[in-house]
Amino acid sequence: MAGCHPLNAMTGAVTIALVITTSTTEAQNLTLTLTVRNDARVEDAVLAKAQATVAKIYSQAGVDVVWLLSGAQLTIIMLTRESEMAARMRQIPNAMGYAPGTATAPGRRAYILNHQIDELARAYGAEKTVVLGTVIAHEIGHLLFLPGSRSAIGLMRSKWSHFDFQSARNGELLFTIEQRNLIRTRIGGR
Repeated sequence: MAGCHPLNAMTGAVTIALVITTSTTEAQNLTLTLTVRNDARVEDAVLAKAQATVAKIYSQAGVDVVWLLSGAQLTIIMLTRESEMAARMRQIPNAMGYAPGTATAPGRRAYILNHQIDELARAYGAEKTVVLGTVIAHEIGHLLFLPGSRSAIGLMRSKWSHFDFQSARNGELLFTIEQRNLIRTRIGGR
């Protein structure tokens, strides 16, 4: 699966669409518009809290997230265990999400495995909304950077621990300063 990015964890899909608009000055936040295709039928309240988590993470990078029903440039797809894409993703051990793209261009869709989110939340005793929001924010990061872009620290790590989800719950699992700058550059250039 060259050019694809898995997010590893322990053991549904969501689609997110992204539309980007820019502000007139650097002091203002940029705007990122996303769409979720909820094939996994994640409960509305859970999805709303996860979306709030995503918005909070991106606000730390100076980006306002707006969720649209349709028409966004980037799409997040919530997958069920039975979906064809989920079957392909099973080849990636412990993947919770996947943001396909090429070596030179990020993709436009990220896939989230709902059943993997459920299993990880149970294993770490974490709230599903925190795990789901964190994974979505991570996969959007791959859509904004390039597939396979990872970091040794912060939100773009490839493997997370119980401690990371405690940090996420407290709003402390974020992008690095360099990643924040790259996000702003990528969104501003679209």
